[in-house]
This record gives sequence, structure tokens and C-alpha cells, in this order.
Amino acid sequence: MLFKELKSRFGLDEINTTDAYIIEALVIMAAISLMMSRVIVDELRSLEARQREAEAAADADESASRLPRRRCSLAVERHAHLIQLYLMVELGYELPDLDELLLWASRNPNPHRQRLRSQVESGVFTFARH
Repeated sequence: MLFKELKSRFGLDEINTTDAYIIEALVIMAAISLMMSRVIVDELRSLEARQREAEAAADADESASRLPRRRCSLAVERHAHLIQLYLMVELGYELPDLDELLLWASRNPNPHRQRLRSQVESGVFTFARH
């Protein structure tokens, strides 16, 4: 059942490698991510239950959880970056410098790619085939 969920949520069946170490690392990281997501979802459900008890709603429909596991997991995935930032602060780490982070993330990792492409297309750049 675990591997079925890992396959459907993380696309582990689409990995295009035969390297056992890469496959093992990806499976382990997906399993850790899934486990952390479940822990957070369980905490959210517990928080919701406490809030419901405190409000003591009279409506019978309010007794059922309005936090389906799958929907909560998707919310955790969507906001993982915020969760990481909150954890960093809680553990005493300094937040990254926003300017530096945005500059780093915005840089083109292949600044010469367009020029190389133009050279290949025009025939200026050639390579010897062996």
C-alpha cells in the first residue's frame, strides 16, 4: 500500500534510471516526505478537533472532520516552503537574505545556451564525430 501511494503521489514509477542508489534515495526521500505530511495532517486534525470542542457546535454535521487526509496532504505540499521557514525560525536558524535568495534563484544556470544554440543552428559550431 505504501509503494502504491508513493507511486501515485511522487511518480516513482516514472523514474528513468537504473542506478540503484538514485532509486533508493528517491524512495527514501518520498517516504520521509509522506511521513512528515501525515504527521502534520494528524496535528491539523487534532487542532481542528480541539477547536470544535471549544466552540461546542450544536450541529451534528460539525462532529465529522472537515479535513480529509488527501486534501490536507496537498495543502502541506503547497506550503512546504513556509513550513520550512517556520521550522528554521523555531530551531533558531536565521532566515535567508531575501535579496540573495531571489538573485540566486533567478540566475540563468546556462547563460551561454542561447549563444551556443545560435552557433549550432547557423553551422558555426561543429563537432567531430568519432
